[in-house]
Amino acid sequence: YRKTNSIKPDYLELFGLLFDFNELECKVYQVLHTLGSKEAGELAEKLNRDRSTVSRALNRLHEEGFVIRRRRVLRSGGQAYEYTARNPRELLHRAHGRLEEWSDSAHESIEEFLQDVSQ
Repeated sequence: YRKTNSIKPDYLELFGLLFDFNELECKVYQVLHTLGSKEAGELAEKLNRDRSTVSRALNRLHEEGFVIRRRRVLRSGGQAYEYTARNPRELLHRAHGRLEEWSDSAHESIEEFLQDVSQ
């Protein structure tokens, strides 16, 4: 997710770039972080998006460790999942690690480019 050409991206752009999140996944994380624990349907209403689309975004965020998913048994039977955004401070270590990996890879690409144009 890349919204601007700014030299200094905001945290959503940075997480989008480092973790390959799309715009919706970034928005879902941001809204969930603001609202607290919610189910997919509640977030879908808030974002004016289809529940299944928001569920896919939540699953991706969960796989990457950006949200915590808790199963709740409903009184009527059945179950529902409630999602909570992890505090951004908890994600800093992972983001720094990904940034270092990306930086190393970018430096290697620049070196390869210089070798190719020097031949």
